[in-house]
Amino acid sequence: TGCRLAELVGLDIRDLRDVDGANGAKAVRVRGKGDKDRTVTIEAGLVDVLGEYLASRAIRFPHTGRVRARSDSTPWTRF
Repeated sequence: TGCRLAELVGLDIRDLRDVDGANGAKAVRVRGKGDKDRTVTIEAGLVDVLGEYLASRAIRFPHTGRVRARSDSTPWTRF
């Protein structure tokens, strides 16, 4: 992704946004050196892996998602 380790550790699922016309890619807002925000694109393959992880996490730890998540919510909106 081009992120520094500290930027990756500081990520929050709510920082991810869909990218228009990017075939499944997402953009993430990261806070870097000097508290400067920048946007990094995450490729569709990594988005798929993260989605699978979030789905498995919801099964393994059912009480860690949003309390009022809709039944048809995706792993991306559940956390």
